[in-house]
Amino acid sequence: MTGPGTADNDWLSWQNGYDVAPLIAKESFNTVDVANAAYLTDWRTYDGYFYLWYAGNTEKSTHAGRGDNTIGVSRSKDLMTWAAAGH
Repeated sequence: MTGPGTADNDWLSWQNGYDVAPLIAKESFNTVDVANAAYLTDWRTYDGYFYLWYAGNTEKSTHAGRGDNTIGVSRSKDLMTWAAAGH
C-alpha cells in the first residue's frame, strides 16, 4: 500500500500488487469461483508457509446467485507457487 496503514485511506491504494486468484489450482469444489473472499495468513515463523483461505464454488444459481461455496486452503512459500494445503 502507499501509506503506513495507520489511516483508513492507506488501505484503499495499493501498488506493485498482483492477483493471486489465477495462481490457485482449480479443484472439484472451485471450478467457477476459484478463490473468492480470500484471507491470507503468514505462518512462515511456524512452518515456512503463507496460507490462503478462500471460498470456491461450481455454480452460481443457488443461494441468491452466490452458489454453494466451500472453503479451500492453499499454501505457498513465495506467494507465487500455490498448492492445496497438505499436498
